[in-house]
Amino acid sequence: MGPRSMERADGGSPPQKRARRSLQKETQQSDVNASWLAGAGARLGAQNTPRFPLVVGGSGMTGSNMCVLLANTPGCERIRVLDRNPLRRTVLADCPQLAEKLDFFQHMLGVDSEEDLMRACAGVDCVFSIVTPDVQKATAEDFRKTNVDGVKLLLNAAAKQNIPRFVFLSSIAVTNHFEHSCNMSEADGLPPIDSLESPYDVTKRQGEDLVIAANGTNGMATVAIRAGGILLSPTDYTWRNYFLIPGILLGIDKVREIDFIPAEDVVRGLVLAAKALQTRPEETGGQAFFLTKGESCEPAHLMNTAAEILQWQTIELPEILFEAGCLSQQLFHEIKLRLGFTMPGVPPHKFWKMGRIEQTFDNSKAHNILGYRSEVTIHESLRHICACHLRDLEKGWIRPMPWLAKLAVVTKPKFWVAASCVCLTVVTLRSQMAL
Repeated sequence: MGPRSMERADGGSPPQKRARRSLQKETQQSDVNASWLAGAGARLGAQNTPRFPLVVGGSGMTGSNMCVLLANTPGCERIRVLDRNPLRRTVLADCPQLAEKLDFFQHMLGVDSEEDLMRACAGVDCVFSIVTPDVQKATAEDFRKTNVDGVKLLLNAAAKQNIPRFVFLSSIAVTNHFEHSCNMSEADGLPPIDSLESPYDVTKRQGEDLVIAANGTNGMATVAIRAGGILLSPTDYTWRNYFLIPGILLGIDKVREIDFIPAEDVVRGLVLAAKALQTRPEETGGQAFFLTKGESCEPAHLMNTAAEILQWQTIELPEILFEAGCLSQQLFHEIKLRLGFTMPGVPPHKFWKMGRIEQTFDNSKAHNILGYRSEVTIHESLRHICACHLRDLEKGWIRPMPWLAKLAVVTKPKFWVAASCVCLTVVTLRSQMAL
């Protein structure tokens, strides 16, 4: 999609179009904010920084942010990435110093051999375990292989190679994604594991338990960082659901407050945790920390902020369409499951409702012990993500549905009437199948 086709999809006055083009030019080639991370690395300084870290899952979006930060942090001499695929070329183009320091080791955690994993850990002085399967696409078996079996193998290899520090990116999933958490702290404890509703939540909890239990093994100090609501790129778990139609942002009502945190702050927190394992081992080793802010806000705030940045329209889906959509997703999931199709471990309709579950956490422990403070505002993070999305539209790297945007804007009443009819038909069919 070229500039003119993007303008037709977005609409707006000539000044608005010029403002969007100016915003798009703020990005580099990748979704990683390499220029900001360069300054963050310099501020972290060389003291107690790992010299030769292993970043497991370093080719993913969080891992790429981590690698760029480490490449710009004084004292870090080499960076070994263990992943199934190499880092994106665009990331290396944005951060030439990473290309100079990078050792890539191809390995699928939980699947490939333990001997290869041992070799990958040789000579490393800190492990950053960031890998996890795609939460919306992975099967229950994928979650188990990576989040449990893979983490167990990684811990064993790190201990046998006498690696002194192990930093694990855990998740707020350990508290149950589908139950309200209202300013929850580490002192509140975790719910029973058999109360967790999804294989992702269960396996992240099991993986975290393994990491905490491994603290002190062969002198290795371990720490778990519970992140959530990470704002990464136009294709992350939040924005892939918003950026469906160029020129329009779709949202739902009845949403609750959720902690959101920019990726740049997450990876800074992981480096601070590695430093604290060396400077404050008694308070850090074998501990878990919530690292989720950012700030707390309703998802609608993200949508409205992005709409203001992009100068796009917003549409809030009527309740009947939202509920009908959830029912249809559940119906299709159950049918395909019974027909023997391989299905995601977390059913899609569950994700639809997550915006209505409060997920807020007390970050005081991370503030007091790790020295963590957010350095990126949500508005700054959204501006970067929106700029990346405009760049992707401009370069044709994504293929949205501009015709649907026209239909929604030009014939809005007919659009909603037709959508309602489709949803009512789905609900009726589901009722008949139940009988």
